[in-house]
Amino acid sequence: MTECCITMTANQEIQFEAMRKYMLERYAAELSDKLYYHGVHHVLDVEASVMRIAASLSLTDRELLLLRTAAIFHDYGFIESPHQHEERSCSVAGTLLPDYGYSPSDIATICGMIMATELPQQPQSMLEMIIADADLDYLGRDDYPEIADSLYRELHHQGRVSDRREWLHMQIDFLQRHVYHTTWSQQHRAPTKEARRLLLLQELD
Repeated sequence: MTECCITMTANQEIQFEAMRKYMLERYAAELSDKLYYHGVHHVLDVEASVMRIAASLSLTDRELLLLRTAAIFHDYGFIESPHQHEERSCSVAGTLLPDYGYSPSDIATICGMIMATELPQQPQSMLEMIIADADLDYLGRDDYPEIADSLYRELHHQGRVSDRREWLHMQIDFLQRHVYHTTWSQQHRAPTKEARRLLLLQELD
């Protein structure tokens, strides 16, 4: 895949880099500065994570491009509200992506991936499994404490969690129930995630 585009037909090119630049500019201009977790930094983190997971698989250039596109769009709905943001992200994708050369089939695949990030996650295809794992990649990384704290501050600001103790219970329960779907994440993220859960249990005691 070239940096600027990928040829789909003789007369149609997906203009990925132009779309990416436009979307990141919109995030920077429109996202609330109170979205301490769901900021543009999270969008870029998920994009990097899908590429890291995808590198372990034999994906086509087209599949990788659609994955990156879904990562860029998946939380756009937060600009309006955190509630049902995945549906709004799909709606925006359906409106904007044809202007950048994406086909109806491409957009349907992208929206499937966006919806696969909705909790509780229920991905159906390999591409959906990849983005689902990428969206929660940090659960099994060393930078979990900093990222989890940003999510706590965001939810606390929204009145969705009252204090650190409630947050601790919430995180332990979430880590207990969460599963990674791809082999790469199961191997490289799940063990650290479980170790983190045990540490949080000790902290609660």
